[in-house]
Amino acid sequence: MQARRHLVISILLMLILAPWVASCNQVNGDSDSEMAVAFPELNDAQVETLMEASPRGVTSWIKQGTANPSANNGPGVYNSVWISDVINTTNNAVIITGSYRGDVIFDSGPSPTDRDERTAFVAQLDQYGGWSWFKTSALPSDSDGHAHSEEATIGPAGVWICGWFTDTVSFGSHTVTTAVEYTDAFVALYNISQGTWDLATSWGGPVDDHANGCAATGEGSVYVVGSFQGASYFGPNSYTSEGGSDMYILQVDSMGGIAWTEAWGGDYDDNATGVVIDSIENAYVVGYYNDNVLDWPSNHILTAGRPYNGFVSKVNPYGDFLWSRDIAGGVNGQSAFALAVTYGNGDVYVGGEFSGSADFREGSSVAVSLLGNTSATNAYVAAIDTTGSWVWASRSAGSPQSVQSVTDLAVGPMGTIAVSGIFYDANQFWTNVSFGSIDLIRNPAAEGFVAGLDRFGNWMWADGMGGEFDDITLGVAWLGLGKVITAGRHCINLEFGCASSFGSTNKSTYSYMEGAGFVWAFEVDTDFDGVPDLDDNCPLVNNTNQANMDNDQFGDLCDDDADADGLDDYYDNCIGPAVNWIQSTWALDRDGDGCRDADEDDDDDGDGILDSLDSCNEAEARHNWTSSLANDYDSDGCHDNDEDMDDDSDSIPDELDLCPRYPYNRSWTSGVSNDHDGDGCDNNDDDVDDDNDGINDIDTNGDMLDKCPRGNLNWISTAINDQDGDGCQDSNEDLDDDDDGVLDFTDMCNAGALNWQSLSETDNDGDGCRDFDEDDDDDGDGLLDDNDDCPAGDVGWTSTSSTDVDGDGCRDAGEDLDDDGDKVPDNGDSCPNGKTGWESNSGNDADDDGCHDEEEDLDDDNDGFNDNSDSCPGTPAFAPVDNNGCSDDQADSDGDGVINSLDSCVDVPATSGFDLNFDGCTDDIDNDGLTDDIDACLGTPVGEQIDSNGCGYLTQQDLDGDGVVDTNDGCPGTSNQSIRDAHPEYDFDSQFGCWMGDEDSDGDGYQNWLDICPGSDSTQIIFEGGCTLDQQDEDGDGIANGDDACQYTSSGAVVDDAGCSRQQRTQGQDEGGLSVVGIIGIVSLIAIMVPVIAALTVMKIRKKQANQLEARLSVKRGEMPAPATEVAEQVISEADNNDSNLDDDPNYKVDENGVEWWMDDDQKWWYRTPEMDDWAEHQ
Repeated sequence: MQARRHLVISILLMLILAPWVASCNQVNGDSDSEMAVAFPELNDAQVETLMEASPRGVTSWIKQGTANPSANNGPGVYNSVWISDVINTTNNAVIITGSYRGDVIFDSGPSPTDRDERTAFVAQLDQYGGWSWFKTSALPSDSDGHAHSEEATIGPAGVWICGWFTDTVSFGSHTVTTAVEYTDAFVALYNISQGTWDLATSWGGPVDDHANGCAATGEGSVYVVGSFQGASYFGPNSYTSEGGSDMYILQVDSMGGIAWTEAWGGDYDDNATGVVIDSIENAYVVGYYNDNVLDWPSNHILTAGRPYNGFVSKVNPYGDFLWSRDIAGGVNGQSAFALAVTYGNGDVYVGGEFSGSADFREGSSVAVSLLGNTSATNAYVAAIDTTGSWVWASRSAGSPQSVQSVTDLAVGPMGTIAVSGIFYDANQFWTNVSFGSIDLIRNPAAEGFVAGLDRFGNWMWADGMGGEFDDITLGVAWLGLGKVITAGRHCINLEFGCASSFGSTNKSTYSYMEGAGFVWAFEVDTDFDGVPDLDDNCPLVNNTNQANMDNDQFGDLCDDDADADGLDDYYDNCIGPAVNWIQSTWALDRDGDGCRDADEDDDDDGDGILDSLDSCNEAEARHNWTSSLANDYDSDGCHDNDEDMDDDSDSIPDELDLCPRYPYNRSWTSGVSNDHDGDGCDNNDDDVDDDNDGINDIDTNGDMLDKCPRGNLNWISTAINDQDGDGCQDSNEDLDDDDDGVLDFTDMCNAGALNWQSLSETDNDGDGCRDFDEDDDDDGDGLLDDNDDCPAGDVGWTSTSSTDVDGDGCRDAGEDLDDDGDKVPDNGDSCPNGKTGWESNSGNDADDDGCHDEEEDLDDDNDGFNDNSDSCPGTPAFAPVDNNGCSDDQADSDGDGVINSLDSCVDVPATSGFDLNFDGCTDDIDNDGLTDDIDACLGTPVGEQIDSNGCGYLTQQDLDGDGVVDTNDGCPGTSNQSIRDAHPEYDFDSQFGCWMGDEDSDGDGYQNWLDICPGSDSTQIIFEGGCTLDQQDEDGDGIANGDDACQYTSSGAVVDDAGCSRQQRTQGQDEGGLSVVGIIGIVSLIAIMVPVIAALTVMKIRKKQANQLEARLSVKRGEMPAPATEVAEQVISEADNNDSNLDDDPNYKVDENGVEWWMDDDQKWWYRTPEMDDWAEHQ
């Protein structure tokens, strides 16, 4: 059944806050007295309203399961029955299921074993309410288990029930057990024919798990849906919920095994609440989910719940999801729940509740929408076909803060959908709900309802049940045609028993808090007339007296032909008293109005004229028309169109009368004086066109339309014969055919535009042609308007060369202020009637005197010098000129080709080729104060000091002359070009200004180009020329000391490869002839002096090498530190005081611009230009 019942009941516990709750004893007697006792706070009028408004069906029987009145009922002692579902069988038997606990009894039926634990049961009653059998679950002696059955379904082997249990519970010989104290889900099969439990199967885990709905198949299996939490086992398979509770659907086969399972859910609580199968055993699952369920089977992505959405999914017998559709609640965080489902009429019906609004979606589109009541929760029922397309949706209605919810659905034999549910609101005296136009006014607190819709979603009937406190209908089924059975609980949350009404029948219970279960069978009374639909001759129309004048099976109020005359009552003007006659026989009812002519009809031909006054009432007369002034002017019952020959009684036959039924002056005689055109219409009031020319005499305001109202006859005004439509025939009546005010004999456009008058504003030359669109020469001067500069000018003249020199259409004598059209007004034009076809400008009329310079003007600039003798014919007006006719600005004083007015250096001629801007001055592009013709460096930065050649001291100098300016030179002391040319083996880097010959590759303190021994070991003593002692040749024999076996060979001696002469080889001594003693003495002296001299030499040489190496490396790195200020100044001061010695200083040089350069001991450069008194450090 619906898993959300426990949620509804929990809500009910908090909702009921009525302050007048009192005990309610068992009630007997009539309905009014029972209501008065049950609700002492209500007055008589309120009781009457409730009694009259509530009944919607006729009760057949009602059974309940309740606490045994003889048992102890009260705190700590719970005796209650919960009936959760009701279904019917093919022989109209009734199956109910649910649970009980304690000492309970069932009306005229079983008294099951008293158990403290809740015990599941399933039972059968016949269609009249008699008990057939009653079966329950059982407990082993060591079990404290509870069990409750939510839903029942009929299969080929018997009835299946499903629900939840705890601990160990048995169904016959079949036992199910939970692992811990939480609930697990179960399904059990009771074999009705054998009277035994065939099987029981369970599933679940260490948290609460439930079976909410089940649907049996024709092949013996059953689908079950529900919810689970945590890790749960479904047969051999296990599933773990994503967050709170997740949903599942599974199939249990006929042997009790779980054939397959599908489980899904999101991070919050999700629930599958019901399942039904169609004719080919596809399952349809409904429920609700929170947020998004990411792993929806078959990747069916549904919109996110807000917070809860309802859904319906189609699943085939193999567990494959074929489609899923969702139901979204209101946009303001409102929910929609799908709680019930059934199948019938080829469609699936879904029921539940929603708040705000409900969108029934198909993917991303909304197929159907419902808008709910403000601040209310409404119940809904929706139809969806088996392909997943929503068909319709209907809802209940209630007041703000009210709640309505659907708990079960069932389709009846005639396709009607029965709906069960619950409703309540905040009113302490009654509870209201509406189903379409049907209103239920019930007792306060929660009430149960049963309602019906047709297959198109229209509410047909509704009824309610309940008592003083909370009541709910949980299941509904059909018990044959027109008979509904519903089940549920009543008198919930009361500390004492109470009475509840079921339609017009009351039932009392003794249960404490948990209420009693009921089964209520009633015959539907759709029209509320107190007669069951099965017995009602008008089941949909309230007809308490059941009147039926023709004695057929339909009452008069719903009989389409109550008098059985064969004519539908909608068209029948006489529904009785005559009955059972054949209206379609023409002779009996000639006008077909349903009134028999012989005794019911006093107007047989149906013309509105009584037969006694009708001049045309014979059978051959016209029938079925209504006499009026429009069709029977003289009201004689004869239709004017085909029966009356003189409709207006003017003695003129209608065939000749143009006013045969005119509503004026019906008594007059046509003549020349009152009917000018002889058309039978009185000129004075009937005839709107006296001469019948098609032009009405006057308009609706009484203004004249026809200027010849009684003129020529036998003609019709048209645009051909009466072009201005004034009713006067153009050929012989109208003197102004186009009605422009110009008589035809002077009108140049007498067949022209209409609806205008010739005035000076509209017809300048008065020729009868409208200037706007007819006249192409508005002033009649012979010049077309398109060429006429004065199109609306003087009239009565013609444009010629003598009257209009420039031919512009403006008369020279009075209109034209520029007769020759040269744009110089005549009063300032020295040639006013001169050359035409030109316009004066500075190019063709320099002095602007209106005379064309080339053809008319002898002195173009009007300076007093005729053009043939004027050296400057374009002198500005009034400017003084010289003897050549030139003004001061036109002269070129310095003869550089730029006239004085444009020359910025009037008296100094610009150097040819160096005046690019033609301003008459030699350019100085870099603005360094040196003109470009003598400036060697044209791009000197702004503000930088320059030398005499125009080159900046900072950015344009190249002290070492290597072609790379110092600011970009990585090696500012590069050797000069002649040295580099002499040593081409060393590469020069033209980008950074560095030459490899200046490097010291072996680190011996000598630049490469000066190094005699380029491969020296810098760790040894380096001698002059960059050589170590071993690399030198002290005896000059061509063999280096390191390779010379005879180091003191005499000069000029021939030596071998070892550096020894032949004599040294043969004598074993040098050629000096020293004695052995001498040699030993010298060697000894050398042995003593060499270490001393070598030590001193090494120290000096290495210090010098180090200084030189560091200087060169610093130059290469560009990291030379500035000397201490006082040292630099001292050095410079000494240099200043002893300039005569600078020429001998290798660190002093003068460049080609005369700038002095000097490098101090810290490798820092200083410079002094010829204009400077003091030295400055080069940055």
